[in-house]
Amino acid sequence: AILCMLFLYLSVGSLCVDFRDRNALSWTSNVVTRLIQVHLCGFYVLIATSKLGSPVWWTGEAAWYLITDVQHRLVDLAVLTNSPFLMNGITHLWLLTELLFPVLIWNRHTRPLMLLLVTISWIWTAFLTGLVAYSLLMFAANLVFVTRDAAGDKK
Repeated sequence: AILCMLFLYLSVGSLCVDFRDRNALSWTSNVVTRLIQVHLCGFYVLIATSKLGSPVWWTGEAAWYLITDVQHRLVDLAVLTNSPFLMNGITHLWLLTELLFPVLIWNRHTRPLMLLLVTISWIWTAFLTGLVAYSLLMFAANLVFVTRDAAGDKK
């Protein structure tokens, strides 16, 4: 669903680009950017609320279960399972990041922190679940929140 949403908006946005003036951004590209941002926040709400439907996320044991699942993980992090406090903290930070993302990403002061936290979250997801392509897609989708001002193009 996320890939389809991104392809749809990027294809609409590419139809509206003025190739004669590469510095000019059309109003339609701004609309497409906002639509991607809003829909991505909606996906984060869905991801977080679906995790809240499982008791292991409430108790903080989800990261422990993922680390002990030897069939899907990319890296053996079994040494971390000896610290239940750390596993609970990682699980709750992971969930809290996804719950707060749709709210805090819109504030320009908290945006860098949220982008850092979701980047760590998607790297963690790739290592623990083996869903590398999905994690890379979500990382790439989060780049829509990197503004021109943040990239050093201040005018």
